[in-house]
Amino acid sequence: LYSKEFYQMAYRHLRPNGHLITQAGSPYYATKAFACIENSVGAAGFHTLALHNQVMSMGEWGWVIGSRRWTSEQMKAQLAQPDWEPVETQWFTPQVLPLLTTFGKPLADTAGVGINTINDPVLYRYQLNGTWKNY
Repeated sequence: LYSKEFYQMAYRHLRPNGHLITQAGSPYYATKAFACIENSVGAAGFHTLALHNQVMSMGEWGWVIGSRRWTSEQMKAQLAQPDWEPVETQWFTPQVLPLLTTFGKPLADTAGVGINTINDPVLYRYQLNGTWKNY
């Protein structure tokens, strides 16, 4: 499911303005796994944007948006100046939107993090080598 090949299939089935979003785990406790998911989405042809927010039951959690058309800067601009009607939520406010793309210093060096493929499922190893003991 988190393979480059899966994201390539999704890319082919989306309309030209299509987007996908995937849960990507913890950007802090499994930094390399998080980067691997973003790299895999990007390798499938998508422009990517990494997001994170506090989830009450899981702590700091992340997602990756893949867009066929919008660059990461265009997606950030949409989050900074949303032009849609607000939706009533329990915790989330419009002020949070631009903060979703703001990360502190990386907790791990993500240079050289691989792409997860069917023939080379590296994501599993990145997950195992996360710093979950700090959670």
